[in-house]
Amino acid sequence: MIRCKRFLLAFTLILTIGFSTTVFAFRPFLETDSAVPLEKGASILESGFKYEHYSSPSGNDYQLSVELTFGLLTNLEFELEIPYLILKTDNVGNSGLGDVNLKWKLGLLKAREAIPLSLAAQLVVKLPTCNENKLQDPKDPRLNQGCTSESDVGFVGLATKEFASVTVHLNLGYFFIGSPSGIDLKNVFKYSLAIQDHSILPPAITPMIELAGETQRRPSINSDPISVLVGMGYDVGQGILLDAGFGIGVTRASPDYSATVGMTYHF
Repeated sequence: MIRCKRFLLAFTLILTIGFSTTVFAFRPFLETDSAVPLEKGASILESGFKYEHYSSPSGNDYQLSVELTFGLLTNLEFELEIPYLILKTDNVGNSGLGDVNLKWKLGLLKAREAIPLSLAAQLVVKLPTCNENKLQDPKDPRLNQGCTSESDVGFVGLATKEFASVTVHLNLGYFFIGSPSGIDLKNVFKYSLAIQDHSILPPAITPMIELAGETQRRPSINSDPISVLVGMGYDVGQGILLDAGFGIGVTRASPDYSATVGMTYHF
């Protein structure tokens, strides 16, 4: 069931926050990626911390992550994501390596002055490196849903549209979910819309917002995870970006709230 007050707050934020001219969908976006691949030979290192709080019953999920992205060829990039998870509930208190993700992005259309639209396709492979017996609460399957000890494969379409002072990123993807023994998980449709802005604040500060959701993979949960994240990035120079964000869950399957901080280094 939709939490009405949080939904109204999220809707208000979408209407009131600005837009962006930055083409790369960098942190603190948690789900959205840009349709513009890295240039050949370029690299990005991202590190971050994310906290999620759930209620009814109470649970806290912490994640430390490192992401490395490389421009392999013209219009082709590769990304490696390595998370470390800490789960604390009334029943479980464990930590360990999460599922490692491998991502390949292929640019299909490059934005030009006449048509400022970029399109790309992305292949995502989740490796089953997470121990579900340690990092899931059997009484509350909302936390760490992706930790199944099985591989997943996803295909994502990416679009980035530039306006006069606006850049909007749209991601739509379909994921084939591996089912562990005794559980029949559903395949997942994922979607996200993200916006960045340089027109409201000084050029070094970038406000941003993200709406992200997916269909429910677990038959025992009757709502889909949907969240809104509001964040800000700060360009300190020398290729270093600092960021922070705060998220609000829209449905019961989502965290009540979340927070994230991190750093991005372009080299």
